[in-house]
Amino acid sequence: MPHTYDIDRKANLVRIVVTGHDTAPEMERRLREITNDLAFSPGMDALVDLTGMTGLDASADQIGDIAALHGMLDALIGDGRLALVAAQGLPLGFSQLYQTFGEQRTSMKIRVFASVGEAERWLGIRPRKTDDRG
Repeated sequence: MPHTYDIDRKANLVRIVVTGHDTAPEMERRLREITNDLAFSPGMDALVDLTGMTGLDASADQIGDIAALHGMLDALIGDGRLALVAAQGLPLGFSQLYQTFGEQRTSMKIRVFASVGEAERWLGIRPRKTDDRG
């Protein structure tokens, strides 16, 4: 399942774009990959764009396990904000479930948004480009 991420140290932000079909093991690998990146530092905010996700193989228990891993890495990840962008379907359901589990297990503030524009405003960051993202 393809994903890209960009760490902007100046903006204190990690932007992650997930496309295609996602799985619980891939989510765990992605979390570890980003937190092991030398450009990453504790307390960074994150914007995860799931609008291109077409499918998800992950049970509620597996999503809880990923949130628990996030919690175990909490000292490394820090207390930034996590904006999950998902307009509908499985990505939206996953995001809402992750918000519930994540807020119980991590110090991050987690919110779900229907558009990237809304998430950017909540994070207080400038949009990457002007378009109709909300």
